[in-house]
Amino acid sequence: MDGNWHEALRGAESAFYFMPGLRYFRALEKAVFGETEHAMLLVVLALPFLVYWLVSLVTNRWVGAAAAFVFTFTAAGKYVGFAFYRHAAEATVGHGEPVGYGAMLAALCLAILAYRRSVGGGSAAGMLFASGLLFATAVFMRPNMAPGIAVFCVALSLPLLRRGAVPAVAVWALGVGFAAVMPLHNYYFGDQFVLFTRAATIPENLKAPPSVYLAALSEMAGGRFDGPAFAVVWDQLDKWGGPFKVLLFAVTLAAAAGWRRPAVEVRALAAAALALHAVLWFYHPNDRYEFMAWLLTVVVCIVLADRAVGEGTLRLPARWAGKVQAGAARAAGWLGVGDMARRAGLCRQLIPATDRMSALSGFKAFCRPLVSPVHGTLERLSGRGSLFDVGCGSGALLYLAAADGGRGVWVARR
Repeated sequence: MDGNWHEALRGAESAFYFMPGLRYFRALEKAVFGETEHAMLLVVLALPFLVYWLVSLVTNRWVGAAAAFVFTFTAAGKYVGFAFYRHAAEATVGHGEPVGYGAMLAALCLAILAYRRSVGGGSAAGMLFASGLLFATAVFMRPNMAPGIAVFCVALSLPLLRRGAVPAVAVWALGVGFAAVMPLHNYYFGDQFVLFTRAATIPENLKAPPSVYLAALSEMAGGRFDGPAFAVVWDQLDKWGGPFKVLLFAVTLAAAAGWRRPAVEVRALAAAALALHAVLWFYHPNDRYEFMAWLLTVVVCIVLADRAVGEGTLRLPARWAGKVQAGAARAAGWLGVGDMARRAGLCRQLIPATDRMSALSGFKAFCRPLVSPVHGTLERLSGRGSLFDVGCGSGALLYLAAADGGRGVWVARR
C-alpha cells in the first residue's frame, strides 16, 4: 500500500466489477495474520457452530446439535447448501461466499436474539447494531444476498415498530446502512452510480432477465412452448430445482404464508429464503450462488418437522416406533447418558460422603457406572450386604454403584 490510502480504499477498481468485499477482507487478513489464510480458515471453522446456533434458536439445542452434525459430518445436504465440505471447498479456491454466508448466519442469530429481547421489554440496541453491521458485511461479500436481508429486516422490523421500538429499528437500520459504502465508493471513485457491481447486468451473470420471462409468458399465451424465451426460462428453473428441492421450497412458501403458525422469526427466515430464491431465478441458480437460499430453506423445514414431531402429527408406524425407541434407550444405556439426571443427583450425594473430588474424578464418577464391573459385582451381593471403601481410589464409583442399587456404604480411610 505504501501509505497510499486513496488507492487502498479504491480497491483497484473505481467502480466495482468483481465482488467488492473480498479484496478488503484479504487485505485485513494479511495485515493481521501475515501471508496466510488464517482468517478465512477461522470463518469456515465457525460455520458449523453458526448452523447450530441458528437451528437451536428456532427449535432447541438437541435439534440444533443434530442439524450441525449432519451439516458438518455428512454429505446429505450437499445439493441444498447444507454440507460443510462444500463451503470449505469454496474457501480453498479463494471465493468470498464462506465469509458472506458466515456473516449472514451470525447476523440472523443476533437479530433473532435482539428481537426476542426487545419484545420482552429489554434493551438490544448493541445487538441490533452488530447484526446490522454483519448484514452489511454479507452484502459487501455477496451482493446477491441483499434482497433476502432486506425482506428479513422488514419482516422483523414491522412487529417491533408496532410495539413502539422505533429506536431499536433505527439502530438496526444504521448498522445495515453501512452497505451504502458500495454505491458511495462507485460514485466517489468512478463518478457513476452503480448500486453494487457493474457485473450485475452482464449476460454471463444475468442468465434470465425479466424481459425473457415476459417473452416466455407471451409465448405460452399464444400456445407456443417451443419458443426461445420459454426454453431459456425452462432451463433456468430446471437448474434451480428438481422435485425434492421444489418440495422444500413449497414447504418454505407455506411457512412464510403462516402454515402451522410458525413464530415471527421463522416466518421472517422463510420470507428471506424466498427472496434469495427469487434472485436465483434470474442469476446463476447453482453451486455457491444457491447455498444460502437453500440452507435457510432447510432450516425452515427443520423447524416445521420438529414441530410436527412434537405435536404428534408426524409419526413413525407403531411397529417401527417401538423398535426405534428401544434402540435409542439401549444406545443411551451403553453411552451412560440414559439416566443423567438421577446420576447427577447421586454425584451430589458424594459431597458429604467422600473427600472433595477433583474435576477428573467427578467426571469419572458421573460417566462410568454403566461401563464399570462394579454393577455386576453388586448384583451378586445380598440386599442387606454392606460395602466398605478403604480408600483404594475407586470410592466415588463404588458409592455411586451402591447407591444405584439402594445399598448403604461405609466409608473408611487408611
